[in-house]
Amino acid sequence: MRNFFLISFLLILTNLMQISCYEDIEHEELTSRLAEEIAEKYFSIDTQNTCITIVADLGVLQKFSAVNFSLVRISSNSPNDSCDTSMAEFIATSLREKCARYIVQIARPECFLPAWFEAIKNTIFERHNPKIIYLPVNDQENSSYGDALLATNETNISPNILVIENSEEEEEWPLKIYTNNFHQLVHEPERSPKIYLDDWHPSVGFRYGVNLFPDKMRNLQQKTLRLFTVPYVPYSNNDPIDGSEVRMVKEFCNVFNCKVEGVYDGMQWGEVYKENRTGIGQVGALYTENADIGVGANTYWLEYWPYIDFSDCYLGGAVVMIAPKPQVLGGWLTPFLPFPMDLWLLVMGVVIASAVGLYLLTNLTMKVSPSLAKKT
Repeated sequence: MRNFFLISFLLILTNLMQISCYEDIEHEELTSRLAEEIAEKYFSIDTQNTCITIVADLGVLQKFSAVNFSLVRISSNSPNDSCDTSMAEFIATSLREKCARYIVQIARPECFLPAWFEAIKNTIFERHNPKIIYLPVNDQENSSYGDALLATNETNISPNILVIENSEEEEEWPLKIYTNNFHQLVHEPERSPKIYLDDWHPSVGFRYGVNLFPDKMRNLQQKTLRLFTVPYVPYSNNDPIDGSEVRMVKEFCNVFNCKVEGVYDGMQWGEVYKENRTGIGQVGALYTENADIGVGANTYWLEYWPYIDFSDCYLGGAVVMIAPKPQVLGGWLTPFLPFPMDLWLLVMGVVIASAVGLYLLTNLTMKVSPSLAKKT
């Protein structure tokens, strides 16, 4: 019995020593360890893509290493009052490499997603579902910076955003982990921007061991799906919101627990203005993230391909081309038909050039060697 209490006491003492020893670890190393643990546990699931993009201020996250991953490092050099204007260009480079998992540790974390959107809209013809981990720059940073960060409209793009904050309430757990509230739009009243997930300690690990990247798409929890409906009966109509394509979206919401909200600005299918990154109508609403889905007998418009995504076809169409009946050619043209006119002209040109060349060569020979001409 005494041995049991002794062993229990030693285990408790060991845990207390482990929990207290993190004070000797630098903040950068602390956040790097957490990022490495999350990457090894969650990013290694996708064996087809082993790339991680590190977006950090100069000299930050230098200790981060992941054995099974290739790293793309983007150094941010932004002034205190503005964002780094070159960040979008470097993010575009990582997107071309299909590197859509990010670990961000910069003094102005709100600058990252606008730069990411700029890279998406200006450089590639596909969208990504990014996984993003935000880390605090130092241990003095405001512990609730995630509230303002996850209240921006850009965070609606992905369900997989984590924000790591310094813990002020519980000293034995130095870092708190939050995720974005993907199931409510940013402008909805009484919305909580972040959702608490877990705590972390460098010696103990995760406090509760919950899944940091749960599948938020299986149950959208009555998330509002903004549907742009072009009045084009019987496929769609905006007043009332109905049509064959609208019913497809409603059935999707029945399965995945969401609700449909109609969007329409009176501009039909619309247009995109790339110069100032705005747009009107259905295409413009999708491009500016003011609508999630657009319906209205859409086809594959090549000019809009860089700006929006198209679903798979569910209905095919045919176009009949009517042309005049060709005239019957005469039989005398049959020998000339196997080759095009330009080839025949080339053959005739070669024959004429050969004849002229032979004539000139013969005359030159007769002038240079008259005796040879007499023999001939």
